[in-house]
Amino acid sequence: MTISKNPYEGKNVFVGIDVHRLTYSIAVVCDTTLVKTWTVAADQALVCTQLATFFPGATISCAYEAGFSGFGLWRACKQAGISCLVVHPASIATPAWRKVKTDKIDARNLAFQLARGNLRSIHIPSKKQEETRALTRGRAQAVERRIAIGNQLKMLLHYIGVASVQQGIMSEKYCAWAEQLALPREYHFAVAGRAGDEHEALSLGREAFEDHAGQPPCLEVEDLVVHAADDHRQPALLPEDVGAEAADAGALEGEVQLAL
Repeated sequence: MTISKNPYEGKNVFVGIDVHRLTYSIAVVCDTTLVKTWTVAADQALVCTQLATFFPGATISCAYEAGFSGFGLWRACKQAGISCLVVHPASIATPAWRKVKTDKIDARNLAFQLARGNLRSIHIPSKKQEETRALTRGRAQAVERRIAIGNQLKMLLHYIGVASVQQGIMSEKYCAWAEQLALPREYHFAVAGRAGDEHEALSLGREAFEDHAGQPPCLEVEDLVVHAADDHRQPALLPEDVGAEAADAGALEGEVQLAL
């Protein structure tokens, strides 16, 4: 009888990853038993390399919570041939009696829940979808910032006794008017400097929108179903679901046409 030197050969290994800005806490379950835990630097490629090194010949599945870290780890796992789920944090079952919350405990819970088949992945957008969303969100944030800074500058002008004859949003005309004000150097920097910097940033955003507006739609149907096909726990999208996603993408593309 030949005894295999690799205890994980042909087995299913379930990995829970608790992601943070600087480190990842990792827990691994195999045959309903916690077999390994460790903490590693927040390096996506390094995590995939370690999993392949520690568990050769095994079928590896991993999961982590959706959040600030985005989908970079999911894409790195996919490229390495590792099945990965990005899970909504509120969908992860937690015992009512558990009062202590640590990174290791969270990683362990993810691994056991994954091994029991209790986790479902959220929708994974394509890179093109993420780029378009970043552009539209950046525009909304820039507009809010412009309004806030414009209000602050007008209040500052009122405070020092200068009536703001330029009404409306902080435009190029407003910046030119602010530059010509006869103010002390300290006030001139606070008023004209901030107005000019903000107007320049918004101009760059406008150029990005104009460049993006002429590009083809960002949605690719294969991007919608590829992550579903990678994992048997993730139900595949039905044709009507793909149609709904396409409609959402069309609405998203319409946002790009908005002018600043």
